[in-house]
Amino acid sequence: MKVHEQITEQTWCRMYFARTQTDDPTPIFSERAAKWCLVGWLHKVYVSGWEVSIAVERLNSVLSSVLHGHTSGTGDLARWNNSPHTTFQQVHELLKRANV
Repeated sequence: MKVHEQITEQTWCRMYFARTQTDDPTPIFSERAAKWCLVGWLHKVYVSGWEVSIAVERLNSVLSSVLHGHTSGTGDLARWNNSPHTTFQQVHELLKRANV
């Protein structure tokens, strides 16, 4: 399954790769993890580094066109995800457009 098929507003977060139900930061693969940021979701779903790299390339390609500027790597994705102006709907739409 792809990230856009699994992520929900209740399972998405900002500022940390993963959080518990009570919003405490936790490692991505922790049994307590209940929410993940955009980058955390990539690592949760696409376990191999190769798959994550392809997903990051696709997402940055779409995000660059949306923002009318160049983005690259997970850092730009994380900054965009963590912005208080970015909504879950925008994250979900980005994932769908990138087919990730």
